[in-house]
Amino acid sequence: MLMAGSPYDPEVHHAEKGTTAWIGYKVHLTEACDEGGPHLITHVETTLAPVVDRDALDSIHDRLKAKGLLADTHLVDAGYVAVDQLVASRQTYGVALLGSAPENYQWQTQSDEGFTLQDFLLD
Repeated sequence: MLMAGSPYDPEVHHAEKGTTAWIGYKVHLTEACDEGGPHLITHVETTLAPVVDRDALDSIHDRLKAKGLLADTHLVDAGYVAVDQLVASRQTYGVALLGSAPENYQWQTQSDEGFTLQDFLLD
């Protein structure tokens, strides 16, 4: 793959997520969705494209807290869910992350070679 870089924006990077590839940045939107209230975007966070979603979460929570908009429960997609983030969000911010667990994309699972988590019994 060829990449056309720009000397005017040296932070622009190539990134891929699933089947989508792009050159640029990534934006994280936070929306208030209180029952009976309007759905409003309460925060916008921009990161470099290769930054994984869960690495933006502390900054998002810091900024929401500073605005007095930190929710008790933060609904997120699988990109933000990781064990360390589940614990840190609860302990540091008092926020429960609620989202689905990420899919297992490890090479062992994809190739049917080697050992996967399902090959082990935890006692």
